[in-house]
Amino acid sequence: VLPQPSGPSGRADSPAGSSGGNTLQDRWPQARVVSASGRLAGGRAYRPLFFPQVDVSVGTALTDDGSEIRLLVRTANGDDREVMRLATANRPQIQGMTAAGDDLVWLVAPDGTDTRFVLYRTNWREPGPPTPLTSDTGRVEINDTQYDVVIADGLVHWVAATAGGSTEVRSVPLAGGSVSVRTVDGAYALSAWPWLTSVGSVNSAPPELRNLVTGQRVTVPWTPTEVVWCGPVWCRVMTRSSPRPATATG
Repeated sequence: VLPQPSGPSGRADSPAGSSGGNTLQDRWPQARVVSASGRLAGGRAYRPLFFPQVDVSVGTALTDDGSEIRLLVRTANGDDREVMRLATANRPQIQGMTAAGDDLVWLVAPDGTDTRFVLYRTNWREPGPPTPLTSDTGRVEINDTQYDVVIADGLVHWVAATAGGSTEVRSVPLAGGSVSVRTVDGAYALSAWPWLTSVGSVNSAPPELRNLVTGQRVTVPWTPTEVVWCGPVWCRVMTRSSPRPATATG
């Protein structure tokens, strides 16, 4: 979001040598900055999806002939270890990647035209063939946030939609086992555990937070001129220039 830097200050409109205080190092002097090539040793483009630590990433790259997509763990020295392969012809989806300790968990829809996901786990420090935790995932809801899949209290959690408009909070032990399902009225997405945040009602109703452990429900103040996204700590608000016209249904 800053202009192209032209001097040590990091600001295009500052003379060289002045102190603008806008560089990464100025703002976060203790930050560790790591760079990595966007290509593997063989030349294939690499797309990082998740960073279990600053110098280790998990991402995807095509095979040499392009027939399969590989899920790789790329280490600090640039080496990569293959976790799984999926046929590109099926347009597979890899979603909801998260980690807790050494455990890496993610969802895979082997056939991208289908929404049936399988939940997998592996050790990202010593990656090997993944262990399928369950295929009983329901109609998984993906919201492209860091909370699409959450690990907490030894369980892996995600949400699935129902035909009636309710939300299923599904959980399975990290070590594997049976899936438990808790149904909540309304449309929700996972946030920082154990909170849910309302979805599908942006622009039409006040956002709500719901605690799955205590049952606490928090309604966030809202007006029709605002678009609000909330987590348990803070909300982001986008304000419209004018209210939407009132509508009615009958």
